Amino acid sequence: MRFFNRGKEPDSSSSDYYAPSPSQASAVSGTGPARPIRLVYCDEKGKFRMDPEAVAMLQLVKEPIGVVSVCGRARQGKSFILNQVK
Repeated sequence: MRFFNRGKEPDSSSSDYYAPSPSQASAVSGTGPARPIRLVYCDEKGKFRMDPEAVAMLQLVKEPIGVVSVCGRARQGKSFILNQVK
């Protein structure tokens, strides 16, 4: 999975995801634009891990959180379904 970093170069140790810096925590508090964060990743040994920064950001949220995941074959409506969720 690849997230876009709005023009910033990713660091060499994590080139396949976008994780916001602590100064971007405003997205959680509602004062800035929403942006993707990496919650779970696969480490070098193939183990799934929780991203500590994302966990810290989520702990700031006082309202219910919903997680949506859609998978399937190409051109079967995944993007359409996700675009309906707001």
